Amino acid sequence: MVPLTTTPAAFGFPHTHGIEKNPQNGLTSDSAALVFQLVALSGDRFEKKIGRCSVEDMEAISILLKDLLSLA
Repeated sequence: MVPLTTTPAAFGFPHTHGIEKNPQNGLTSDSAALVFQLVALSGDRFEKKIGRCSVEDMEAISILLKDLLSLA
């Protein structure tokens, strides 16, 4: 799982990706995906789905993950 933040300063960190709020993703504010803070969580920890990440955002996050983990 990649956590999100709305803290403006975080948008400039390496291995982050900005995500604009929209009805599809269910975000209430523009957010930054903190790829460098990747964590593993049980599916039981998630109570409800608020939205869906776009294919473009998922591809950008995937590229950052591969770079972070030296898989690219």
